[in-house]
Amino acid sequence: IMAQVNLRRLVSACIDLSQRAGQIIRDVHRSGNLGIVSKGMTQGGFEDPMTEADFRAQKLIIGGLRKVYSNSIAIIGEEDCDDDGVSVDAPAEGMANDLEDSQPDVDPSKLTIFIDPLDATREYTLGNTECVLTLIGIALNGRPIAGVMHQPFAGDEGRTFYGMVGSGVKGLLADEKQTVDASNRRIVTSFSHFTPEMQAAIDRLKPTEVIRIGGAGFKALKLLKGEAEIYYYPADGCKLWDTCAPHALLLAASGNMTNGQGEEIEYHADSNLVVKGVLASMIDHADLISKIK
Repeated sequence: IMAQVNLRRLVSACIDLSQRAGQIIRDVHRSGNLGIVSKGMTQGGFEDPMTEADFRAQKLIIGGLRKVYSNSIAIIGEEDCDDDGVSVDAPAEGMANDLEDSQPDVDPSKLTIFIDPLDATREYTLGNTECVLTLIGIALNGRPIAGVMHQPFAGDEGRTFYGMVGSGVKGLLADEKQTVDASNRRIVTSFSHFTPEMQAAIDRLKPTEVIRIGGAGFKALKLLKGEAEIYYYPADGCKLWDTCAPHALLLAASGNMTNGQGEEIEYHADSNLVVKGVLASMIDHADLISKIK
């Protein structure tokens, strides 16, 4: 029988592995040889690319987690690649010690880890690296409980944001805290997938500003850093690996995320992976839901 899992130690492993993945992502980018292959077309009618970096980063993260937890935790990654034959150094144990150990140890069979090794791949291939993030989300009984978001191209070494429900979010600078000013309604939404219907849906929330940027993680980061109040994507297309880590960090920061209809997003290994739109906020979430219904 597999030992109980300490969530803070699991977050530490995810921090270390996300940072090592970030190094791969920077190295591949610098090499200029991204090895782009298309996985087909997105719902928005764009190529859905995968690169050498997505593939290698995911193999590294899953390999590192398997080294510690073997097969006791369900792991769902975006890319369709096996995790055999990757020799990965064991991840560090103490990297999340500034998080209060607020959650009891848990049965590994109740956990699912969702990995997007390189969120905003399309932007990455176009050289717009700011919105690239490595996302590792941890769900307990289908609810996000902890997560790591690593931004490889912020500064030389990247920046890492991590949190656990009950313990807050770490990695933000003093001036990046969310200020709740009810008069501000800055909405972040999709950069590439945008339609008149989506514009009409966003208008119902009466935004003071609409910021169109790439990457699910990067949009959520804008909320965590106090640069927007609402993240709204009123169309299907996000997957659970796009939302799990951001969702956990938003909950840890007293924010909220639901699907675009205001319903809870369920994170199970056998869940339907497609999220029916995304609504995330740092303000009165119920009020926003009433406006989009």
